[in-house]
Amino acid sequence: MWALSDAALVAAGWWLRDFHAAVASFIAPPAAHWHGGREVLGRGEIIGHHDAGPYNAVWRPSSSGGADRRGRGEGRPVGFIDWDLAGPCLPVENLAFVALTWPPLTARDVAVRDGFPSDLDRSRRLRMLLHAYGWTGTAEEVLAAVRQRALEHAAGLRAAAHDGYQPAVRLVAEGVADAFDRAVVELDAAHDDLLAP
Repeated sequence: MWALSDAALVAAGWWLRDFHAAVASFIAPPAAHWHGGREVLGRGEIIGHHDAGPYNAVWRPSSSGGADRRGRGEGRPVGFIDWDLAGPCLPVENLAFVALTWPPLTARDVAVRDGFPSDLDRSRRLRMLLHAYGWTGTAEEVLAAVRQRALEHAAGLRAAAHDGYQPAVRLVAEGVADAFDRAVVELDAAHDDLLAP
């Protein structure tokens, strides 16, 4: 599937870089309410998507003829849907979720189920994403943020399910929160390999 290709990964990194540049000067109206109950942006924070994975990308077909009549095939992401988790974050926290879902740094069984090959070089794809985004920090900082985002996502899903929010109830029942926990275990085990040049 083209959406899982290196080209799509790079395009997602470019989109996120441009999005962060665009929202850096955004001033939320005083009555704005964001996911997680946060209403005020902290120092250096932006409004992030928090779920900009391939499954939420909106694609524009390639003008080179790489797509069929239905728009399937090569193209580029032009935006994302499903903004219900939007809220304040540091740019690295938003980048972390993209790193979790595009290289991807999810649990390997989840990545394979999503269509990625089992022998995918995640270290190479993480470097590609960070380069496309223009990340000037370290890969270690991004991995730490990915780990934290996965833990927070799992905890958030479980809390929302406990409160009776039906989409979260369904996701927890399907094992999505557990998959984020497995991703953290696998990240810890593969830490040095993921940072290898």
